[in-house]
Amino acid sequence: MTDRATMIEQITTAFRENGVTAAIGAALTFLFAVAGAVTRKAFTSEALVRRLEQELREERKRAEKARIAERDRLEAQRAEDMKAEQEHRKRVERDIHQMRELLFAAFQHPPPQD
Repeated sequence: MTDRATMIEQITTAFRENGVTAAIGAALTFLFAVAGAVTRKAFTSEALVRRLEQELREERKRAEKARIAERDRLEAQRAEDMKAEQEHRKRVERDIHQMRELLFAAFQHPPPQD
């Protein structure tokens, strides 16, 4: 445990040993120390807030890029699916057309009768 005196004890000791001037000096020293600590804490907090705001901006940019990349990927997948569906429809239409022609030809030329 440290052997440090509290602020009140230091001021009282200074007043007893050296008078009013020393007590006022000790009190002012304490106040300046407190002001310095508060100022340092304020600047540290402000710097922390700035850093957090910067990280938030960077995270938003990253999220936006990811969203755009996902949207582009989905659009490309959709275009590929539409192309495959279109090719499938063309094959089905071609098969239907060929079957129709086959049936039409079968009914136009009946088999020979013996």
